[in-house]
Amino acid sequence: IQETNRTLSAGAATGVNVELEELRQSNVVRLIQLHGTGDAESDLAVMETAAYEHGVRDAFAASSKDRKRCVGLHQYSIDLGTWFISFLPRWTGKFVRHEAIRLALLDDDDTSTAASGLRLPAPCRDLSKVIHHLIGIGLLLPRNAGSTSVRQSDTSYWFTLPCMGVAAKSVADGRKRVLGKLKRSNYGEVRRAALEVGTLPSSKRAGAGQSLVRSD
Repeated sequence: IQETNRTLSAGAATGVNVELEELRQSNVVRLIQLHGTGDAESDLAVMETAAYEHGVRDAFAASSKDRKRCVGLHQYSIDLGTWFISFLPRWTGKFVRHEAIRLALLDDDDTSTAASGLRLPAPCRDLSKVIHHLIGIGLLLPRNAGSTSVRQSDTSYWFTLPCMGVAAKSVADGRKRVLGKLKRSNYGEVRRAALEVGTLPSSKRAGAGQSLVRSD
């Protein structure tokens, strides 16, 4: 029976992964890497793209009032937000490459192919300033920071949101509580209903009211 259950569970997990991949490629959902959970390679947040875009707009709106972090681009936050969101259907992965951002800025300069339907002001065409801006407002995280063997064109950045740090901490804390309950139980087994009491993060702790699900 146990072997059958494991087989069924593995099959269900494979089906979920295939469906998630299809939804990701069609830009229906975003898969966001969680950092600071202790298992950054496998901890993913699954967020509806509409909810992610809402978080992006909030981040740009907040940045328009924060001149210290915006490298002189604070007054163009609305335009940059529209530009960033317009390229999400092309950037469906968990990260985006430096070169892809450069090409997106070049593409936007061509009014016949601009995905956003607008031309960014000249100050927003400085690639280093735009990337610095996106990192500063919490939408990108350097993926291979500190690596001396990676060429700049191959540098990449994780997609994230300002609330993801809180969500990651909530996942890490919940994991510790779950493991603690399992260690204190007989035979290392606890009913799921009992395990979830006091261990699942509230939507408030998970961050800013965003629709967020952790992928296991």
